[in-house]
Amino acid sequence: MKKNILLYTAMFFTTIFSFSQEPLLVTITGNCSIASGIYNFTNIVNGKNNYINYVTNEGETIGVQIGFDGTMWVLYIDDMEDAGFLNTNVSTDLVPPNTDWQVYECENGTMVIEEATNSIDSFVKNGKLILYPNPAINSFTFKSKKEHILLGSSVNVKIFDVLGNKIKNINIDSFNTPVNISDLKKGVYFVNILSKNIKLVVE
Repeated sequence: MKKNILLYTAMFFTTIFSFSQEPLLVTITGNCSIASGIYNFTNIVNGKNNYINYVTNEGETIGVQIGFDGTMWVLYIDDMEDAGFLNTNVSTDLVPPNTDWQVYECENGTMVIEEATNSIDSFVKNGKLILYPNPAINSFTFKSKKEHILLGSSVNVKIFDVLGNKIKNINIDSFNTPVNISDLKKGVYFVNILSKNIKLVVE
């Protein structure tokens, strides 16, 4: 009986992971590295999940997507036939495979997909999201220890002093968006992003 319960529990969690609509964390190297970032679920295309990430290239915002063309998984812009990466590994899962992505239209590079449930939250929790510079003087930005371009959506950031008083409340759209702190006095503060606090020293 206990074995059956454990088996059903394992199957339940496997199903959740396999058919999850949580964001994907995509890391691309080479000349298409600008497409790295957080890919959010959009809809079902050809029976599989489709995801999109908005990147900025030479001032133009482009929607880069990961989807299933009916035969294989592709990383594409607008048209699945004009794909940067391909993956012929197809399973019953609705989500794309993590590895074995092959370069197609991109000149070179690699592509890897990771689970990105509460992606920014996991960056903070695992120490992958940091403030730079820290200590800071006039401004800081969020930096990831991996190559990511966009957050995927606007994220609220709050700054508190050591007494818990809220000093600033802003929204950012990119890890590279400078947060102006020129009006803050020297001291220790806490930067809150998705309910996680990162210590900041202002000099």
